[in-house]
Amino acid sequence: MSRTEQRLTTVSRKNSFGIMAGLGAVTGFFSGIVFLVVLLVVQPLDLSLLPRRMWMHQVTIQWVLVAFGASALCVGVIWFQIKAFSKPTPQPVSRRTKASIAPATPTAMPSVPGAVWVFSTVSEYISRRIDPEVEPPDFLELIRRNRKGEDIAADAFPRSFILRGQRVPRDILHGNFLFVSRDIADILADFDLGRSQLIPLDGMYRGRDRTKLDKDYFILTFASSKTVFSPEGSNPAAIRQSVPDIPWWKLFIADFPDGSFAVTEDALEGADFWSDPTTPVGMLYMSEHLKAALDAQGIGKKMGFKRCRVVRSD
Repeated sequence: MSRTEQRLTTVSRKNSFGIMAGLGAVTGFFSGIVFLVVLLVVQPLDLSLLPRRMWMHQVTIQWVLVAFGASALCVGVIWFQIKAFSKPTPQPVSRRTKASIAPATPTAMPSVPGAVWVFSTVSEYISRRIDPEVEPPDFLELIRRNRKGEDIAADAFPRSFILRGQRVPRDILHGNFLFVSRDIADILADFDLGRSQLIPLDGMYRGRDRTKLDKDYFILTFASSKTVFSPEGSNPAAIRQSVPDIPWWKLFIADFPDGSFAVTEDALEGADFWSDPTTPVGMLYMSEHLKAALDAQGIGKKMGFKRCRVVRSD
């Protein structure tokens, strides 16, 4: 097992332990309340009880203390666990990632003319549960390969999907893949997408009754990539390290103002839409011209686009 997998397994176990402690705290607290009511109300009034309730006459103050003590102990465990998670812990840094996560102030690198925009697919506006109508046997592997930016043949993708839930479908949706409506696909077709493809779907359906949506949709693949992210030019507060050897940036980039993230001037060349293998899955970049075209469709503000600083590549 790799160090990353070990770290993720440890986090998962801690989460499970926290849930158990929470259940213990709630159970202990309400048990204490019940025992206290029995001591103060049921026993003094000597109420007639059904046979299965006779245990109430055996309740003592020790029962109350044990119940509330167990609840307090679980609360203490939860508190210490929260403190442990919120406190940054130093992680081993390999030579491969040492330079990329070194602290730096964004003002240390002067900006150059030009604009690049970034957004996250981890967004309440576009995130949905979207399942293939017929799931291929290698579906999870297909998702992984697409997220890594690999070139994948168009016929490897499912061609019909089911949109779950009742929320209004958008022109851009994300659920395992990035889906765009025909209106957006027509805009993208006028720009350089690099190796990324627009793959038409046979249909996007809704619910169990398979009601077909009025709009035609396409899958936009992530094959186009550039390694242009500049952690030295970015705001250190917007960057955090989550697991060893993997620089992991905050996914909810809409929480940060424009200029929190930086790219090198190489980003101004080549494709208008791309991902960056040095930043987390779900962070996608686009040129100023493509962003302006999407703004003209009225979706720019809703998508939470953030302007990146452009800095010198040297």
